[in-house]
Amino acid sequence: MKAKIGRGNGFRGLLAYVFGAGQKGKGDRASIVGGNMAATDPRGLAAEFAICRKLRPEAKNPVWHCSLALPKGERLDSTAWQRICNRHLQLMGIDDKNHMWVAVRHDDTDFDHVHLVVSRIGLDATLWHGRNDVRAAIESTQALEREFGLRLTPGLNSEPEHPKRAKGAAARKKRTGQTSLKERMQVILNRAIQAGSFEGFVQICDEAGLQLVPNVASTGRMNGFSFRLDGEEMKASDLGSKYKWAKLAEKTGFDQDRHMSLIEKLAAAAKAREGEESENVLRAETVAFEERVRPVRSNRTIDLLFVRLVSGTYAWRRSQSPAFHDLGDRIRFERSPDTVVRAALQLAREKGWTGTEVAGSIDFRRRVWMQGQLTGITVIGYEPTKEDLVALAERRYDIAMRAANKEKDPVVRQLLLLRARAEADLAVHRARYAKIPLTSIEGDTLRADQYMFAELHADRQYHQAKSIVTASRAALLQAKDMSLIERAMARNSEAWSVYLRHCERILRAADADRSRLVFEVEDLAFWLREIRAGRMPRELQDAIDGKIGSKPLAVAVAGVLISGLEVGEVQGSDVNPAARGDTCDEVVSEADGPRHRIR
Repeated sequence: MKAKIGRGNGFRGLLAYVFGAGQKGKGDRASIVGGNMAATDPRGLAAEFAICRKLRPEAKNPVWHCSLALPKGERLDSTAWQRICNRHLQLMGIDDKNHMWVAVRHDDTDFDHVHLVVSRIGLDATLWHGRNDVRAAIESTQALEREFGLRLTPGLNSEPEHPKRAKGAAARKKRTGQTSLKERMQVILNRAIQAGSFEGFVQICDEAGLQLVPNVASTGRMNGFSFRLDGEEMKASDLGSKYKWAKLAEKTGFDQDRHMSLIEKLAAAAKAREGEESENVLRAETVAFEERVRPVRSNRTIDLLFVRLVSGTYAWRRSQSPAFHDLGDRIRFERSPDTVVRAALQLAREKGWTGTEVAGSIDFRRRVWMQGQLTGITVIGYEPTKEDLVALAERRYDIAMRAANKEKDPVVRQLLLLRARAEADLAVHRARYAKIPLTSIEGDTLRADQYMFAELHADRQYHQAKSIVTASRAALLQAKDMSLIERAMARNSEAWSVYLRHCERILRAADADRSRLVFEVEDLAFWLREIRAGRMPRELQDAIDGKIGSKPLAVAVAGVLISGLEVGEVQGSDVNPAARGDTCDEVVSEADGPRHRIR
């Protein structure tokens, strides 16, 4: 059951809505199921409510409106609704004898519900304040569900089994197929909580590579955990309220006295890991030119957010706290968020560094590598993972999207957006599949790199073929009679041929996708150059004209250009050779078709 609360100043308008007065087809949907009033129509009820209103004319918003709705498919009769309404008012602290009220039921929708219209002014001129009435109403509906045997719905203390992802994370997962670090931590913690004991919780987290960093107060009291995975650390509050210490301790059966020794071991391990990680430093590896006087620019991170002190320290402009230190041939970091790393790399570029060596924690090295790839500085000291390469492709795509959206020419803007998406898809494909082995299988011999690639990117058909080969090989080894051996050899040879075909299918599909993406990027880049030069590419023009045999990519791009742009916008994009003084075979007139068509 869900409750919705509202307050107002006039009874008549609310009652007209509740009873459907003046609303076509809704006049018969309302029926009174409870209350302490004599009238049965909006006008009469409003007149009765006015009696209480005159007792406290200075009171603001004397109208209290609450709707109670059942889940879809669940219904009650009028008698049950009357009992629920009386009980709800009692739980809300409203005296149903002293305060005028009426309950009106609507049963013409999928959600059976009632509207309670209540006067906050009592017959004795007292005023019901109803502080925190929204929270009280939610608590009341939870109590009503249990008391009347209704379907239980999520309330204040309910936790979703799988917390919702942010829209950006959901879209990124859909594009890349990669699960975020936050989701991976949540999956591990959900599995560890099911262990039913604190020892089991710690063991499962350790086996999954999730490091628990205890937060112990000076008094010795355990206050909670931070969680570390793949060099990145997150607080429980970042993962969701389900993982905060109060709930986590209750679900895992934590006991302060019994488990404190285990907490001390976890704290010692976390401290030892911190000691193993050296300070975060960026060193010059390759210098192209001597350091120049740094020009101040208004649009860069290092100039916007940081100020250089006399000692070579760069401090946050607002708080004046140190962020990183320029030590000549190296840069030492106090903290390493992306903003600080980006500013330090901007400084490194001004110092003439084209190559750098990074040392420090895994998380710091990953951040420097990522920012180095975006700024064009080579970073040594970190080996990127597949997830890092996919994340880099997404970052580059976001940057390209922002740059494309600044383009004024609508045709060029659309092509820039398409090229950015194609380049991102190609980068993600290279990150997922890396180097694709030779796609053709010679004879009946499968090379080691071909087998490993097929295993990494196997599908259901591949696994079925492999299981059949395994079974036929086992049958061949068990056969003793010559006729059985011959039949088993024939079956094994046939199964092996089918298995090789599936391996080759996986190799060829990956290679075909890679080639398609490469050609898409090259074609889009060529078309973009041609249009910027004032020439409509022949392939695009054929697709716009609807010629049979046009490239599928050209047809798709032409469709985007035609559907996404107005004729006037395309016309104003300056892609007409005649307008630039160039020669062309023929310019189509308005009578022949759209004015932006060029042959």
